Amino acid sequence: LAKQKEKLIRKTKAEKVSTYQITKKLVEEKFSIQEIAEKRGLGKGTILSHLIHISETDSEIDLEMYRPENVVFEKVKQAASQQNPNEKLSLGKIYSDLKKEISYDEIKQAMIFLIRK
Repeated sequence: LAKQKEKLIRKTKAEKVSTYQITKKLVEEKFSIQEIAEKRGLGKGTILSHLIHISETDSEIDLEMYRPENVVFEKVKQAASQQNPNEKLSLGKIYSDLKKEISYDEIKQAMIFLIRK
């Protein structure tokens, strides 16, 4: 049983790399976040997390079609600027600082562009 579990963990870790690549391919084909989620059988939040990862690792890929409304982006940017720049952005803190007016998914969508180099 322990060996099966270890094998499953290793398999999951190996798939983690490819799951971003699958999402990236769909991004390159200009599918919407919702379409990618449906095609992948994953939640919108998971796809947004993939987009954040992709934006951190690939500065060449065009993600503009996923940019949130400017008012949302600016609010998230303002809240994010209050955090320690030496630490990873805290989604929960931004959500709390914005008094829960902006959803986690909208915050993640803005973070795609906030963390971009």
